[in-house]
Amino acid sequence: MVCHASRRGVRFGRRRGAVIFTAARCRSPGILAMKRAGAKDYALLLVFTASSVALGAWLAKKNDASRNGLPVGMTRDEKGELLWEKDGAPMALVSEGPFVMGAETTSSTEDAEAMPAHEERTEAFFIDRFEVTNGRYARFLSSIARVGHVLCPGDEPREKDHRPLDWGTAAYTERSAGDDRPVAGVDWHDARAYAAWAGKRLPTEVEWEKAARGTDARPFPWGTSQPRSRGASGVSSRDELGVFRANWRDDADGFLYAAPVGSFPDGASPWGCQDMAGNVWEWTESAFDLYPGAPAFLEARYPRATRSRERVFRGGSFDQSTMDLQTTHRHHAPPETRRIDFGFRCAVSAWP
Repeated sequence: MVCHASRRGVRFGRRRGAVIFTAARCRSPGILAMKRAGAKDYALLLVFTASSVALGAWLAKKNDASRNGLPVGMTRDEKGELLWEKDGAPMALVSEGPFVMGAETTSSTEDAEAMPAHEERTEAFFIDRFEVTNGRYARFLSSIARVGHVLCPGDEPREKDHRPLDWGTAAYTERSAGDDRPVAGVDWHDARAYAAWAGKRLPTEVEWEKAARGTDARPFPWGTSQPRSRGASGVSSRDELGVFRANWRDDADGFLYAAPVGSFPDGASPWGCQDMAGNVWEWTESAFDLYPGAPAFLEARYPRATRSRERVFRGGSFDQSTMDLQTTHRHHAPPETRRIDFGFRCAVSAWP
């Protein structure tokens, strides 16, 4: 845009098809007053006007792109379900506002890092309803094979191999067979790279816990009922209502390792997210740290330098105990750690 001075006043314009805004065309009393005040003030007004027009255009574009309030990249299917277009993953909306995070007391010193209970707050965000599956992750690996790491985070390790532990082997097939099972054996860099490729991100630890427990401080995604009742053998994972709600260790749910995602709909969180307890652990974006007011002995157990480097994963797995299924339970490891039961799900901010 060019600023011109002439006997007709100050004008902004672009040559070759640009919009021309001249003093002669301005008839509003406010602008005429500015014209009388002098060219400098009038030029400032036109700058403000141009900025306002640009802001209006940006808002209109944002409105159009958001398609009735949905982020760019998201759509609804014929049933009204939210889908992320890049990887086809169903997503759930978690509302903004406060919730109780952490536990006031725990039954084990091994779980003390979940203490104390405290209030956190999130903005609204979307989160995958299911863990990322083998089928979706395979599409990500195929993309890397074709175009390289152009969509991966710039700070990931050089020449990073994003294939999960034992990918393509019989050992992998044994523990997570089929496109509908969660990808298992990824490290934090793998999870983060997939999220970037899909145009999403990993949830923060705060977001993950809110998506798992809702706003009523429930100890398990489905509520308060324990996922295990003694029964005749003492190993049944049916709860007191006789319902299977999660895939975890030493149970009779029918899966020795990973189950197809969504196999336990009665274990869904208040937002409709499934397998947030059991199946595979889920990496979060967050570095590990202690909660304000945490038990003092944890400072010695987890030095600050160690905490800042390690990343949090949540939710338990097919290889873990009841304690690990709790919505407050926390684990952490160096970001390059791969285990046979490590997976993830993605998130998107509702208002980028």
